[in-house]
Amino acid sequence: MSKPVYNHDLYNRKKNKINLNNYFKLMTRVVVNLIDNSYEDIIGNFQKGELETALIIAKDTLIKAITAYVYSNHKSIDRGKWAYIKLKSLSFENDEALEILNKFNQLYFFSNMNDISEIEKLIEEYIYFINRIIELAGKKLGGY
Repeated sequence: MSKPVYNHDLYNRKKNKINLNNYFKLMTRVVVNLIDNSYEDIIGNFQKGELETALIIAKDTLIKAITAYVYSNHKSIDRGKWAYIKLKSLSFENDEALEILNKFNQLYFFSNMNDISEIEKLIEEYIYFINRIIELAGKKLGGY
């Protein structure tokens, strides 16, 4: 995927000293903690009727959930933009990632903002789907 341009040898020496299993487990947990914080914001705004705000936070949180899933598959990400790209790459390797990618596309690229009941349903779907992704990520690493 990506390759360091400068100090390739130094990078590899440093990388080889890292316990990658612990690194991926830690990074998954860090992102899950961020998701836990966002989860309360989604619910709070949803309950207050701030549906657009809840949806914005849910979309952001879904990217974080995908990031946690990618880390749980022992793939590293240095910026959020890579989450989708790495998920797409994983989808060629296994059916679980493909299923997540397809559901992500369905939820994330939804565009009907005129129907309040559809927005409410969408936010609820985000919450359930985010939880499912986090459960799968946790199972891959044997818990957090």
